[in-house]
Amino acid sequence: MKATRRARASYVPAFVLTLGLCTIAFALPSGQVAASAAMQEDDSVTLTGCVQKGSGEDEIVLATADGKTYLLSGEVNVAAHVGHTVTVTGTVADAEEGDAVSGHVTVSTVTMVKDSCDE
Repeated sequence: MKATRRARASYVPAFVLTLGLCTIAFALPSGQVAASAAMQEDDSVTLTGCVQKGSGEDEIVLATADGKTYLLSGEVNVAAHVGHTVTVTGTVADAEEGDAVSGHVTVSTVTMVKDSCDE
């Protein structure tokens, strides 16, 4: 009888663990988890171009090869890269009607590609 009790005792923790994992798996809607991961990716943009002074006093813009310009802002010191080709990553907001730029980018990272804007 002791052998039978030990055999049953070893199955109980495995059963409880399996039941717990199944409960968690069904409690979390997989579509919601996937959607928030995709949303984070969609909010972020990576652009490469030439950093230039904008028309405003403290405006810094990124001019891309496809002719678009983006107004840059954020905690990163992008102004130090005026005249450089850089790659910026950040979140983008559409330009408002009448804006001369294609969008507004809040920069989270900047990487210098070249110390000039020459092609």
